[in-house]
Amino acid sequence: MGCAAHRHMEAPERTGRPCLVLFLVTALVALPGCQALSWYGQLARGQAAILLARRDVDAVLADPGTPPDLRDRIGYTREVLKFAGERLHLPATGQYDHYADLGRPYAIWALFAAPEFSLEPVEWCYPVAGCASYRGYFSTVMADREAARLQSSGHDTWVGGIRAYSTLGWFRDPLLNTFIHDDDAALAALLFHELAHVRLYVPGDTTFNESFASVVEREGLRLWTRRREQPDAYAAYLESRRLEGLFGALVDAAMTRLERLYASGGDSARLRREKAAAIDALRARYRELADREPGMGRYADWFAGPINNARLGTVRTYNRWITAFEQLLQDSAGDFAVFLTRCEALAALEPEARRAALEALEARSTRADGAAKR
Repeated sequence: MGCAAHRHMEAPERTGRPCLVLFLVTALVALPGCQALSWYGQLARGQAAILLARRDVDAVLADPGTPPDLRDRIGYTREVLKFAGERLHLPATGQYDHYADLGRPYAIWALFAAPEFSLEPVEWCYPVAGCASYRGYFSTVMADREAARLQSSGHDTWVGGIRAYSTLGWFRDPLLNTFIHDDDAALAALLFHELAHVRLYVPGDTTFNESFASVVEREGLRLWTRRREQPDAYAAYLESRRLEGLFGALVDAAMTRLERLYASGGDSARLRREKAAAIDALRARYRELADREPGMGRYADWFAGPINNARLGTVRTYNRWITAFEQLLQDSAGDFAVFLTRCEALAALEPEARRAALEALEARSTRADGAAKR
């Protein structure tokens, strides 16, 4: 039995939306060894602590000591969930009907790793859910300890805080203090994204899962804000996504340069020197872009922090097939039920066939965009 968790890292990390896969302690028998036991043990303890901290939202609303802003947020999420079930055909029933205050800013922490001279992420494989390019921890101490171990063996690592996650329906996911006070648009988008994972999740294919959920999030928010007659809220969301696209393009160009460098081979000293130069160039291009696009200031902390293969990889992985899914939504004439059925058909394909189908959708979208611009 497994559970999966997802995003958000701090706002500038939205492009890295990890769907962390967690497991019940009963899976321990599948992975012998002290390290595996320790990791699964902290997951079991962490998940149990969240389950014990939950309060039924009706009880929270009935409590005279509940702050007005929390009361408002719970009422708002109920409206969002009703819309998600009725209009988007997402499995909202039984989800987010509890609330938990964890007393910390993040629900969980994600560890990413990659070799020093490769952008191919380290993968961890799990029973049921397959392999994924991250590992989730309820303890920052354990996450940092594993990161240090990987660094000592020549890997780049990155640990990021995650504010929300979904258990894919294995548990009744609660609203958390780590995200419930987001603004209306951000909170609705997050819930649509998480419910998309509950509706459809392909074991071992993080890129498919995250791209699919991102398109559900985007279209769901467009329909939600239209119903509420809030065009400004959706326009602000689209502007945020536009800036995210500029950020992603910067990172992707740097990754392409690094891929060519790593493929060239040579001695480690040269690779290390030119890798540092490529990262410096990425920072310089960001500063140039930020001068033209003031909104890019939201990424200042990202570029000021450490940048390595592991951190770069979190950007590309989670956006790869967005264009393909947008094309599939267009092919479905905007009918969400049809779109979800077609996504499920893609999910049922073997990995290579699924990738080929997504590439075909992406190519068709690119040709249509090109024709529209002529």
